[in-house]
Amino acid sequence: MSYLMIGAGQAGGAIVDSLFKYKYMNLIADPILINSTAKDLHNIKNISNRNNWYGISETHGLISGRTQGFEEKVVGGFGKNPVRSNDVLEMHYQSILDMFDERFKLKKPKPKKSNDPEYQNIENKETEKKADIPFAFLFLGLGGGTGCGIGSHIARALKEYTDNKVSIIAVGVLPAVRRNIVKSTNHNEDEASDRQAWNANYGIMRLKDFVDGFIIVDNQRIAFESNMESMYLSYNDYIATCIADLVSGLILERIDPGQYPELNPPVIDINDILTALSFDHKGRGREPGFASIGRASSITCDLLNYMIPLNKNKKIDTLMLARLAAKKQSISNINLNECGKNLALIRAPPHYLKKSDIRINTRGIEEFMVKNSRLNECHLGVSLTKRNLVSLTTLFTFEKEQIPRLNEIIHLAQSYEEKSKNLASIEA
Repeated sequence: MSYLMIGAGQAGGAIVDSLFKYKYMNLIADPILINSTAKDLHNIKNISNRNNWYGISETHGLISGRTQGFEEKVVGGFGKNPVRSNDVLEMHYQSILDMFDERFKLKKPKPKKSNDPEYQNIENKETEKKADIPFAFLFLGLGGGTGCGIGSHIARALKEYTDNKVSIIAVGVLPAVRRNIVKSTNHNEDEASDRQAWNANYGIMRLKDFVDGFIIVDNQRIAFESNMESMYLSYNDYIATCIADLVSGLILERIDPGQYPELNPPVIDINDILTALSFDHKGRGREPGFASIGRASSITCDLLNYMIPLNKNKKIDTLMLARLAAKKQSISNINLNECGKNLALIRAPPHYLKKSDIRINTRGIEEFMVKNSRLNECHLGVSLTKRNLVSLTTLFTFEKEQIPRLNEIIHLAQSYEEKSKNLASIEA
């Protein structure tokens, strides 16, 4: 297993489900869906195996989807209150470790019987070991009650279970601030937006000590659509496609690079992604950054060439592709000039890397990315595809203070906390 994909709550589970619509994704990743409402798990389309489902019970903590009476025990959710879900898993923290133990402990083959007097000592030795979990993605919504309440416990338990060897990337979905879009009938400010902002800040503050980097998905990007809720599925698919491009490499399309010995493109691996998502601060070690993700693509041949193969391929305007990917970033109102570092992954058919007349201008993309990096740090990679498509997937990583939307979330959270006398402080 190369990756562990954990979806916490409704929003996180929906993105993981979109990821596993890709053929062969199960070859490189293991999915886990955790929810406080069984109904949300039954709405999943691509991960139907109950071995990958876990519910949250206030009396038992995490319980397997195979548990008898699962639907009756996992109901109700937490009413957009992450403190409640946090308290439940804090009380039942061991159930998370037990879940990982159940899934990932491997049995060693038993030694053959022997008359050797040393055999008894061998037989008594531990016959199990833990599976290797080098990398994990934790997907969660930051406006509701489940994802941002349990996220820190899941990340902490994963670090503990792997003896701190796993690297975790959190993919968090920010709630839209509805007060920017509509006013209520009595023209009061929208306190529901303030509460969701408080939830988001609560989740981020507790996650930051256990994850190695954040990718932020901002629902504000679709908030101005009249049918915002109906956009969730396509938005989830877009984010899932971006993540799949980054992690799949050549595996999802079964491409053997040995067939193209004349090509030697730069490769992006998960460690490049981790480096691009974090900052080194004055000898204190790596600290998580906050990244926006985006993707743009261009078809390499026109419709006529699909119907009558003419072997004609279009030249791709790579600068246009880079600018389009920059416009399609997952965070609203970011200034790319304040980006600290970034990453770009180009996927292209092999002939776009060797034929001079249509060759991809990778240097142009790199120059664009470096120009939008305060540290002049760009991680550039090229991957092959069998599809008649050239795509560019990008990550732009910022310090938290450099993202206006996160500053807005903090401001609204503090305002809500001041107005809610009975609400525990986020810093507590």
